[in-house]
Amino acid sequence: MLTLAAIIFTWQSLKQVDNEQALIRNEHSLTREGQVTDRFNAAVRPAHGAYLPRADLRGADLADAELADADLHGADVSRANLFDADLTRANLDGAKLTRVNLDGADLVGAKR
Repeated sequence: MLTLAAIIFTWQSLKQVDNEQALIRNEHSLTREGQVTDRFNAAVRPAHGAYLPRADLRGADLADAELADADLHGADVSRANLFDADLTRANLDGAKLTRVNLDGADLVGAKR
């Protein structure tokens, strides 16, 4: 009887350790995935003077983006977040701006 109890206890302990290791692997994977996403977003984020005519930027998170002098003519920026973005002197001629968040965006001299 004592042997059976020891076997059950050992089995439960091993099962718990396996579950904890699976959780740690999952957390590590999520952290790594988040880091890759952050690096990707930083690498592909448009910058000052960017040339992006007819670009598909639908739903892009471009909050605080430095897009002064950018050429975005004909670009689809629908549902994008341009909160506090610098769009001074940007060319927005023909750009699709449906439901864009432009709160706090600097549009001085932007061409529409």
